[in-house]
Amino acid sequence: MSIKLISKHRRALMGLAIIWIAIRHSNFPYDFKIVRFFLDSCGYGGVDVFLFLSSFGLYYAYKKESNYFEFIKRRLKRILPYSMTMCFILFLFGKRTVRDFLIDFFGLSIFLRSDWIYWYTSFQLFMYFLTPIYLKIFNKKPLASTLCGIAVVSLICYFLPSYHYVYIYFRMNIFLLGFYFAYLNEKNDDRICIPSVIVMVFGWYMIYYFFHHFGNDIPHVLPMLFIVPGLTVFGAWVLDKIPLLEKPLDFIGQYTFQFYLIHEDVLAKLLEYWSVLYRPGIHFDFLINLAGIILAFIAAVIFKKIIDLVIRKISHAHAS
Repeated sequence: MSIKLISKHRRALMGLAIIWIAIRHSNFPYDFKIVRFFLDSCGYGGVDVFLFLSSFGLYYAYKKESNYFEFIKRRLKRILPYSMTMCFILFLFGKRTVRDFLIDFFGLSIFLRSDWIYWYTSFQLFMYFLTPIYLKIFNKKPLASTLCGIAVVSLICYFLPSYHYVYIYFRMNIFLLGFYFAYLNEKNDDRICIPSVIVMVFGWYMIYYFFHHFGNDIPHVLPMLFIVPGLTVFGAWVLDKIPLLEKPLDFIGQYTFQFYLIHEDVLAKLLEYWSVLYRPGIHFDFLINLAGIILAFIAAVIFKKIIDLVIRKISHAHAS
């Protein structure tokens, strides 16, 4: 196993993570106990993998930029045109109040709770602004900075007034680990790979134990701190062994953010009419969820291409 494989298969891993997220947000029937445990107790974990891979990439993006504002400008261009457009569309169709529209549009969901989907965009924006500042400290003492950062974030989360905020802010620790693994990748240091997989196994046991005894009434994002690095290393190793998976997952990985913005609304709309369309004898629950995910992905591809075209035309007009 090698951390280099994370860099090699990063976009395909993002494709896997978004499939994980989509299944969690869907309503697939699952009769097997192990599947029920996986989706109920840790179905949200795809988001944590996504955050880990995001910070892994940000580490190298920061290396290419010498100016703080140029770094922020490039990062904002990657998400704001899509998130703002989607906010506006939802507002026009009556899916957002004026207050929620303004909160989501300006990326303030992690401070002023609005929508469970848009917290992710808000969190990414928040981390973009913090990344250059943190990495200046990180570059002096990478391991010490990571450990201290995790300790400080965990302590702050302990005193937060609402579990909603713990659910969001504790994931800053995943970001910190992503930076550290990117640093190890840069140094060609793979010594952490096997230990991270061992720790991952311990993390799965933690989730199983907590879920078995307390259900979802626990801070269920916490064990992902132990799981995500090893899971990502292991996932990259599997993708390297099964190259057939690379191309389709890499293609999906190109549209992950757009899919994330769209998929829940598409699924909700289809499930809203499932009783009208239902026919006895057909595994409709499975089919309607699969159709929803496929339709959401097609919509995400079209959405991205349209926005990218508009951006290119605006850039060309300014250049002229």
